[in-house]
Amino acid sequence: MFDLNTLFCEFFADLPNGTEKTQKALKLPETVTITTTKGEQKASVKWDVKGCSYDPSSVDRQTFNVKGTVTLP
Repeated sequence: MFDLNTLFCEFFADLPNGTEKTQKALKLPETVTITTTKGEQKASVKWDVKGCSYDPSSVDRQTFNVKGTVTLP
């Protein structure tokens, strides 16, 4: 058993307009680094891409957040 101390994932990608709205196309990582009472560990993350505000049909530059659910190791 351990306690999760921190989790932060900041990611910037310069993607072309019309990029498909998927985890892979948006280049979101499959794992993130978490800090626990046992030190740093890798944890898998499931991104809620469908729920984010990214619009692949927009020709304007976009900034958006994608929420994710982490599965603790």
